[in-house]
Amino acid sequence: NLNVAFRPVSFPDHHHFTASDFTNAKGLPVVMTAKDAVKCQHFAKDNWWYLKVEANLPQMLTAKILEHCKSFYSAQ
Repeated sequence: NLNVAFRPVSFPDHHHFTASDFTNAKGLPVVMTAKDAVKCQHFAKDNWWYLKVEANLPQMLTAKILEHCKSFYSAQ
């Protein structure tokens, strides 16, 4: 626990961000996903941050996903 108070703001998936989306931040720090940070890099402020998220899937699930993908490839 970082003991940080925050106010979550949600945007729809694939949102096309503009600087006006962040007018309510009023100079406060902003934290977003790395994916969204790429979309905001042209107007981001020095106190805006992103979180790098990585998924660690169980080996069995990874194998099933790869098997499923290969079935599409072999069907072509």
